[in-house]
Amino acid sequence: MTMRKIFATIIALAALVGCNTEAVDEVISTPNYLTTTFEVALDGDTRSFDSELNWSWESTDEIAAYQADGVNNFLNKLTLNQENNFGSEEFKYTTAEQSTFVFVYPYDAFISTDKVGYVQTGVWTPTLVGTTSGTIDNLGTVTMVHASAAFEIRVWDEGRQARKAISAATISSTEDFCNATKATVSGLNSDTVVFNIAEGTFPFDITLTATDGKTYTVSKELTFELGKRTILNVEWKYPPTASYTVYSSYNSNDNSVNMNNSVDGRSIYVKNIAIQHTDNATLTLKRTYNGSALDDVALTVGQNWSATDLALGTYTFQLVLTKDDYTWSTPVSSIYVTGIPYTFNPAANDSWNAWATGGNVKWNNADRGTAVRIGHAVGTDLNTGESYIQKTFFVPTNTTVNVASSGEVRGSRFIVTIATTNTLSVSGTTVGTQSASGKNAYKAFNYSKSVIMTSANPTIKHHNSNSTNEACTYVKTLTVKY
Repeated sequence: MTMRKIFATIIALAALVGCNTEAVDEVISTPNYLTTTFEVALDGDTRSFDSELNWSWESTDEIAAYQADGVNNFLNKLTLNQENNFGSEEFKYTTAEQSTFVFVYPYDAFISTDKVGYVQTGVWTPTLVGTTSGTIDNLGTVTMVHASAAFEIRVWDEGRQARKAISAATISSTEDFCNATKATVSGLNSDTVVFNIAEGTFPFDITLTATDGKTYTVSKELTFELGKRTILNVEWKYPPTASYTVYSSYNSNDNSVNMNNSVDGRSIYVKNIAIQHTDNATLTLKRTYNGSALDDVALTVGQNWSATDLALGTYTFQLVLTKDDYTWSTPVSSIYVTGIPYTFNPAANDSWNAWATGGNVKWNNADRGTAVRIGHAVGTDLNTGESYIQKTFFVPTNTTVNVASSGEVRGSRFIVTIATTNTLSVSGTTVGTQSASGKNAYKAFNYSKSVIMTSANPTIKHHNSNSTNEACTYVKTLTVKY
């Protein structure tokens, strides 16, 4: 057929029509189609909306046009040209006989079911629909009417003195609010979000996600009118919360491994207790040790609390806030009591995690200054083999420790020269060795080394290889630090 330029006028009116997309779901066979150039001359230069939201047509605007019985096969895209008309290079249609033509703005609003809601952010784009009957030669005036209302959510910080930015919003309803019962928009950094809604009254559950990841929910039943905007102001109210710091020499409740040698190795401290968004509340500290529950501790704002002389192992803490019927809890924090830093006392064995001993061991020995004597098979101490002391600590993972120790190794003679060797080790790794041989032969040692203490074998050991006669080791000082 001959190529023709055909004009139609689009008028945007705020008429009340439903969110009807039945034509989208129709499937027809593909007949032969006719083509022509096509332009739509606009009557006026605005896209009609309510009094606060009128704006001009833009060069990026696109309109979908098709025959009512051919939507899936003969969808045409009309774009704005320099004469302020919408047109297409080639307009597809099935017949020159009278038919119903449909125009939709924006172009992709009714293409697929998941876009019927046409979620938008900040500035709203209404859904406009126009239909006209006739042939392609005499379409006449095309009137576009609103097929949706605007649901605008404005988010305020508590007190409504400032707006609050959100990153995502979800609305859901028990009813179909425009070919959907749920719509989500993400990737925001805005204090306003807008959704397209059908006409009617709908109950909504609204979930907002702030840019810091926290969520807020609100439920509201609202009424919508096509071509009009319903605004919901949401005041982001902050629930009562609490905060605190709990720490040991190894770590604190923010999971930082501080390994602080100025903190006692068998104590746990709670400080900086505070509450937010309320003037008063009940605070309870929940605790466990190696998986078993310990007694709760009642706390108050500003209080400092500590537990000392603790058994080594894993403790958990959780601060629980209660106000009326409301309960809120901090995350559970694992706090480790390692026994480090540690300072050796040669006068007596420790009452906690006592040093294991083998062979001849004498605490508070004074013949070479206060020391632990390891070895020395004289008199009633007849064990002439090896002697040792060994202590077990606790570390949750392999941990670098700094070990220092000083003392002397003594050799001996009984008919023959007797030699012995002292070895200090951590988790089986040697820190230092010193040997002495012969009667009244003394060799001083002063070990210092950084070494890995393993979680599988968190031990430190002083070993004397030969305890015959007077052969021995005198341990005078020992420290273990991070």
